[in-house]
Amino acid sequence: MDLKNRCHGIVMEIWYSIKHFDKEYQQLCKEKSLLYSPYFLHDVLCCFKKQIIYSILMNPFLSVFEPLLTNIACHILSLRNRRRRFINKWRKKRIPSCNTEDLSFSPFGTHRIELVIERKKYTFHSYELQQLIMSSLLHTEHYMIVDPLPIKNPYTGIPFTKPILYYLYVNLKVHPLFFYFAKMGFDPNQFLLHYEGLLRTHLIEKTILEYNDEKVKKVCKKMLEELTIYNFSTGDYEAIINIEKINQPLKPFILQYYHSLFSLNPYQRELEYKSLIRKLFLLRDNPNIFMYIIP
Repeated sequence: MDLKNRCHGIVMEIWYSIKHFDKEYQQLCKEKSLLYSPYFLHDVLCCFKKQIIYSILMNPFLSVFEPLLTNIACHILSLRNRRRRFINKWRKKRIPSCNTEDLSFSPFGTHRIELVIERKKYTFHSYELQQLIMSSLLHTEHYMIVDPLPIKNPYTGIPFTKPILYYLYVNLKVHPLFFYFAKMGFDPNQFLLHYEGLLRTHLIEKTILEYNDEKVKKVCKKMLEELTIYNFSTGDYEAIINIEKINQPLKPFILQYYHSLFSLNPYQRELEYKSLIRKLFLLRDNPNIFMYIIP
């Protein structure tokens, strides 16, 4: 019964599209002295079940009708896509969600995304999926060495399929890294191969943003201990400045410090190192450049 209704729906789509371009068909028949027969167009379109537009273009016997049949075929495909979207939307509303709370056991608000995976519906907040995507793309087991992972459903541990990832790419505001991930066909290995330097940069920024105040001070103290300058008067190396005398946000200094250590570009490491030392030196009370050797 379902197959019969489906076939009836396809036939109605074809007839509706033919009637939609009926004026163009009549005009073509007058110009080319052809027999006007909508049944002929119907039979032709019914013969091409798959790759309908390709079949029309590759058939030399339909060259006269090619523009008209192509327009009709595009109209049919547009109607089918509309019908599928409506049916999928209706089905999605009827399917009960497998999770009634988010990952933090809080109720869902109005802004949420519903994914139907293997006839089961999972509900997410947008920011949950955004964090899930970034944590997978910037995954690391060793310090500052990126090892991207497949983006998985947190409720099942099964990686999202490509159609689901494309759906997220179109409907979710995501980080630009996800654009490059889509460009590589959602392949983590190819993504790492082509964009390892970019991933390292974003991993450094993400790591520093997650530092709390205590961690920032600890890292900054270690940084100042390692960054020294040579004093001509004492003949020894000394710290550039104490952390108590820095009256500026510390994270920008740590960002440059990490780039000087972990960047894959050796030229960037050198520039960031020299720039950082000069910035810290200028924060001294009486910076006298002639008394020190500064890289």
